[in-house]
Amino acid sequence: RPTRRYIEGHPDLYKEEKDAVPIKGIQRGGGRCDPSAKSGDEDTSKTATCGDERHGYCTKGRVCQCNIGWTGPHCLSHQGFDPIQYDQPDSIEDLGFVAPSVVPKFLIG
Repeated sequence: RPTRRYIEGHPDLYKEEKDAVPIKGIQRGGGRCDPSAKSGDEDTSKTATCGDERHGYCTKGRVCQCNIGWTGPHCLSHQGFDPIQYDQPDSIEDLGFVAPSVVPKFLIG
């Protein structure tokens, strides 16, 4: 799995020509929907739903609003996370700074 630092160093490998950034945020809701549509409708191209009642609902403004635990434009993906921290936080050593092992006497006191 590539790290954040590797992707930032090689952005062209992780984006298409039209993309401004290599990694995009995840859209939570906001997909167009029909409030009268049901999740079992056969022709979903005309009546987009927001999953079902567990996933989200269609607002009066005809956009999906996801319930907690669901994500994506039409609330169809389970919102998860990866507890493993693959990227270690940046430190002063990453910049090449090394503290002196001996401190001159005039600095101490």
